Amino acid sequence: MPRRLMSCAVAATWVTACPAFSPAAENAERAQVRERVARLVAQDALRDLTELHSLGSAGLAAVLDRLLPDSAHGADDPQLLRLIAAMGDDDFEVRERATATLLVEGRGVRIQLEAAAGRGDPEIRWRAAAILEAWSPGEDFAACIPSFIEYLDGIRDEERLDLLAERTVAALGNGIPDFAHYAQLAACLRRLCATENDRYCDPFVPLLKHEDVGVPVTVIREFGNVYHPRFYPNVFLDGLRSDRTGVVKEAIGWGSTCWDPERRPAVQGELQKVFATGPEDLRFLACGPLIRDHDDPRAIRYVLEQTRSDDPQRVRSALICLGAIVRSKPASRELLDHVAPFLRSDDHKLRRAATEALRKYTGEEVVQGLIPLLGDSKEIIVAVSTDRLRNERDKAMLRRSLEAAERDHADPAVRAQARELLDELARQASPASD
Repeated sequence: MPRRLMSCAVAATWVTACPAFSPAAENAERAQVRERVARLVAQDALRDLTELHSLGSAGLAAVLDRLLPDSAHGADDPQLLRLIAAMGDDDFEVRERATATLLVEGRGVRIQLEAAAGRGDPEIRWRAAAILEAWSPGEDFAACIPSFIEYLDGIRDEERLDLLAERTVAALGNGIPDFAHYAQLAACLRRLCATENDRYCDPFVPLLKHEDVGVPVTVIREFGNVYHPRFYPNVFLDGLRSDRTGVVKEAIGWGSTCWDPERRPAVQGELQKVFATGPEDLRFLACGPLIRDHDDPRAIRYVLEQTRSDDPQRVRSALICLGAIVRSKPASRELLDHVAPFLRSDDHKLRRAATEALRKYTGEEVVQGLIPLLGDSKEIIVAVSTDRLRNERDKAMLRRSLEAAERDHADPAVRAQARELLDELARQASPASD
């Protein structure tokens, strides 16, 4: 056989074309499935999802072999490792059998094959390179990513979801993949979290301790892109318990809201631990969900103290955090004393942050504080203030306050905006005309 790199097409059919190789029926069937998947992948033929689904778990395994090759089984299989050396055997038939077997079953030793393709015996080098070329998804698969995501969405059976979880965990166990494979890996993670089933999400919990912090960060981030608070994956809860700042930060940022009544107390407890004992940046980050979801008085007091910081960015963050509450509630005296002064700040960013902070707080003092901003030089601040006043529940109090502003305020822009809001109130109060 000539010592040259075989084409991908030749390598893909090596198993069936090689007269010296007679694979077991299971291997032959697996090879046929891979050939069908390769045909579907070519020229974006993944549009035919019906055929791909008909291949069941064997089809999914073949797709993942192309997509996440490092997730294939066999990385520690001594027989597969011996086959790499056998590709340099003096006996031609031994070389052929070893090559054909690795082509079908050797994706778990891809790293070792890549090493073999770069050094050592020339025969082993070109055979290893040929196998790697046959496995390469190339640019054809990049065009299939949208179809692949659609294919994943159509997977409902436990067998394939279990396989998807197993292979995705295996892929991440090798570390963060290169850019070419990341989109596929992210799609797998999102599909598994979207099942809202611990069976398919819990296998990723051990990866939170992976030595490459990028692994747990990726899991948390991709789960966070699709999860619904009614289903709270244990990945988030264990992330909050991590002893690595980066992991905790991602868990707070992507998965701090929990509506699951069974896990909600545990989530609150872990957030309170972070707030009580964590470093300063994590303490501040934990305040957001503690205020938003748990109305935690210690967190509120801490954030109010941050509005006294000399760092304007810190102050803005604190003001935004105070406005993150889910349900409207009366503004306390303490909150007004800390926030109201910023409504008159020369820094428009602080004025806006203070306006945003008061959006969900009620009371006449809040209304009186926002009315002067109806004439602000920044349109966004006028818009936020107008929207907040428009949604005030105490319409009688709002009307009195706007009437006083229209009559007495020195700024004509405030008077004009007050008039417009009063007209809106009048139209809402009038019976609908035919």
